[in-house]
Amino acid sequence: MVHKTKTDAPGPQATRTHNTDAGAVRPVSERMSRQLSKAFHCVEIGDLQGIKKALERDVSINMQDIDGLTMAHVAARSDRLPSLKFLVEKGADITITDNKGASVLHFSAYSGSMEMTSYLLNECGFDPRVKDYNGKTPQYYSENRGKFRTSDMLVEKARELAAAERRQALGMHGLKRQ
Repeated sequence: MVHKTKTDAPGPQATRTHNTDAGAVRPVSERMSRQLSKAFHCVEIGDLQGIKKALERDVSINMQDIDGLTMAHVAARSDRLPSLKFLVEKGADITITDNKGASVLHFSAYSGSMEMTSYLLNECGFDPRVKDYNGKTPQYYSENRGKFRTSDMLVEKARELAAAERRQALGMHGLKRQ
């Protein structure tokens, strides 16, 4: 569904659309905007009951704020793995990127969360080589912030994926060395 949210910008650009589900255009009221802010706050502090209440109050699990962030982005940025797992169980689309093309994995790498990054790579199947609109990978953000253990994990996973792709391209998938 496409949502519109008011911004502080004056003039005809005072609304912004947000794609959360395929469907019709629906304006987001100030009330809904406040509810989304509360939901984001609950995710940020790891309040699972608050997240559940927000979802019960018609806050779309994939609704994006003015920057294109979803609750999943906030969970990754805040290193709240239980919140992210809860959102995934409830149907959150963790493939949505923000307005700059950053994925949930970019946010996790930026925060340096080993556990979150491992979950996204190994259980959710994220490709660590994905780039945002600036051409930066999650590894770039983890290294830039001095999160070298997270960076090493991303590099290793990228190597594993590249090796698997090479084996598959050569038709050696499933063949054992003798």
